[in-house]
Amino acid sequence: MTDDLLKETKPAFVIENKELRALLIENYRIFSEIIKPLIATVEALRESFPTEILNEIRAFNDHHVRSFTTSKTEEEAKGELETAKRHLTRIILDCYKCLIISRKEFIEQFEKKTKSIDLTIINNGQFYQEYGVKYREALRKTRKAKEEETVSKDERFNFYEEAFLAYEDLYDFIVDNLTNIKWARAKSYGKKFVGGLGWIIALILGAILTNNNREILNVIYNWLN
Repeated sequence: MTDDLLKETKPAFVIENKELRALLIENYRIFSEIIKPLIATVEALRESFPTEILNEIRAFNDHHVRSFTTSKTEEEAKGELETAKRHLTRIILDCYKCLIISRKEFIEQFEKKTKSIDLTIINNGQFYQEYGVKYREALRKTRKAKEEETVSKDERFNFYEEAFLAYEDLYDFIVDNLTNIKWARAKSYGKKFVGGLGWIIALILGAILTNNNREILNVIYNWLN
């Protein structure tokens, strides 16, 4: 069966035609130089590789195979190679979108976990101010990328790359300040503990003055739990 397929294959269209050969080489150059590094980054950030990107990679390879095996004319072979290139475009966009989503999820978790922490005490408020600037910049660039996706085909990759890099910059900024953030957490929790302790002492003193031992026990129990 394999021998029969090879006999029917007409590679001369792609190999001998200078234009078709250039299209083939360009497609694989894009895949090797641009897409492979993006895929490696996606794999590093995601627990599971996105199915939609895998499907686009399969489609890309499928059209390349068709340009060799089923194309009966040079025009058909060219059409298959051009369709394959459109799948490359989709792969690049999907990779950037996936990377942006990964970083957005991290930022959302960060804000959720630091909701009760006073981040304004870090570096005299400079951290919180710079964080806000970087966060708004990432949002702005992401909106810009979405707006330009259907308008500027030549520049849309650059817009999505800039949006991802803005989120990456915000991520690095948080990681670089983890020690300060932990300090702020301890400081914030310490203030709450002291404030809560003062409230409990006041209640206990009031209970003592009224000789209400049951209330004293209830206050201590609730505090410990």
